[in-house]
Amino acid sequence: PQSEPLSLNPFKALDARAKAVLPIWLSITLLLGFVFFLPRAFDRIGLGGGTTAYLLFVGVVVLGAGSIGFGALSDVIGRSRVLLVGVIGLSGLLASATLSFSHGMDALLHNIPVIGLFAICTSALVPTILATVGDSAKANMRGSAMALYSVMLSGGSAVGTLVAGAAHSLGGLSGILDSAAVVFFGACVLS
Repeated sequence: PQSEPLSLNPFKALDARAKAVLPIWLSITLLLGFVFFLPRAFDRIGLGGGTTAYLLFVGVVVLGAGSIGFGALSDVIGRSRVLLVGVIGLSGLLASATLSFSHGMDALLHNIPVIGLFAICTSALVPTILATVGDSAKANMRGSAMALYSVMLSGGSAVGTLVAGAAHSLGGLSGILDSAAVVFFGACVLS
């Protein structure tokens, strides 16, 4: 492909479909920052470092395995359908975790199967969004598209940690869950 003139606008590399999923991608990177803050929040409710490490390890394994499966599925049935599975998954995960936690740890533990199912579906988001961006990025501007991805990943993670800290200081773990839901649902509306 012929090279484009130098442009510092990474949005030029993407078509309208890819731009439409960027708010969801940004919200996911913000929520990653929330995850970075979770060990501190879990410590405040009495979960030790070992339990927190175990929970985060299981979460990473589930998301990794699910990403592989859903990434392959999006190659077969299409990006939009699998993206919808991920949006429903993360919406359900946030809603079920928030509602369960508001009724205490017993309710949270009782609802682990439902929360787990939504967590697995959530793993459809990242590979599908990245594939959507990769599919639609202009071949001669993929460097710009990946730069945008990188800026959103690092910036979102950093800002998400700050937002989670502020939410935790205002409302504890419930505040984190509530603000995570607001971030993600707001992004879905924008998308």
